Order: sequence, then structure tokens, then C-alpha cells
Amino acid sequence: TYIFPSPFTRDYYVKNLQLSPSKPVVLPYFVPLNKKRRDNRKKDYFLFAGRLSEEKGVLQLLEVFKALPYKLVVIGDGPLKKQVLKYKNYENIEIKHFLPQNKIFFYMQNAICTIIPSLWYVVLPMVMLESFANGTPVIVPEFGTFKNTVIKGKTGFFYEQNNWEDLRVTILKVYEKREKLSGIRENCRKEHEEKYTQEKHYKALLQVYKSLLK
Repeated sequence: TYIFPSPFTRDYYVKNLQLSPSKPVVLPYFVPLNKKRRDNRKKDYFLFAGRLSEEKGVLQLLEVFKALPYKLVVIGDGPLKKQVLKYKNYENIEIKHFLPQNKIFFYMQNAICTIIPSLWYVVLPMVMLESFANGTPVIVPEFGTFKNTVIKGKTGFFYEQNNWEDLRVTILKVYEKREKLSGIRENCRKEHEEKYTQEKHYKALLQVYKSLLK
């Protein structure tokens, strides 16, 4: 059998490698349940957390925010570090470099949204699952795996892929209703608990093994 982390990835490889439709299994990654969730959120900034590299779209995101009055916190390291650091001169942009997971989770818990401006196809972004685990919605491009893992208006918000003006408009709309996102944050927690815990992953993996023994 073949195990894929998302339906999009499964369908892509089935089509392009001509795999047998009966062989592939979808088994998402997991994020351990975060028991130290906070509800006293500041909700005054957006978050980017990830590798500072071309495919992540971080430079395009920074270009959008340098012309916005809202705050962006960037956490990460990578080959574009020097270019990213140039944006720390903007008062609304805070660069945090690499941080341990518990620190990243703290920033996620207190963010309005986690923004994942990917330029290329992704398998299943861990940062998205981590954001759900921390009860924080995401803003993502409407393509690839995002289309079948994010529920529009319930666990996150879409913008048109590579349309940075549309991303800017989406950020504006989300910021305006930032104080009314409690229901969406609860949806994100439920999405994590129903699909992306270690217990769910373990049980599903055992089922895969059992199916091979029949």
C-alpha cells in the first residue's frame, strides 16, 4: 500500500505515477494535543512561522505588510534570512528568528491568524496543523492541499494564489472581525481533535497494517 498525508497528494501521485486506486491510503500527520491553551488572547498581530525560503512566499508576505498598519510576527530561519531581516526596520514587522516549539505555540495562541503564503504545492503543512491545535485560524492560498484541508470561514480564510492584492484585502477583512473569531478558533480546535491527534494517527496506522495482513 501507499500512505499519503493528504487527499491532494494521493490524487496527484495516483494520476502522475499511475498507481492502483486500491493501494493509496490517506493518513495525515499529527500534532500532540496542546493542553496549555490560552483564551486571553491579545489578538493584535498576524503570524508567519516557517522556513525562510523562496517557496514559502515570505518575502511577498513582507511586501504586503510593509504597506499595512497591522503587525506581523515572523518566526523562522533559512536561506532568505538576510533579505527578511531588512524588513525589521518597519515598525509593524517583528522578526523572531528560530524559536523552540513551545515559544512558537505561544505566539500562535495569541495571533489573529497564521498566514501560510506558499508559492508551490505542499504535502500537508505542519504549521497549519499546529495552528489548528492552538485554536488559531489560517490564511492560505486557494490551491493544492489547502483546498481540501481548510474549511472556508470555519477554520480559515482563502485568497487567490499568487494574488498579493487579494491577500491584502483578505487580511483587512479578517482584522476587522478579529474580535468575533471565537467560534472559528473553537472550530480549529475541534478540527485538530477530530483528525490530527497522535491517538487518531496511531489507530489509523494500525488499521493500515491490519488490512495488509488479511
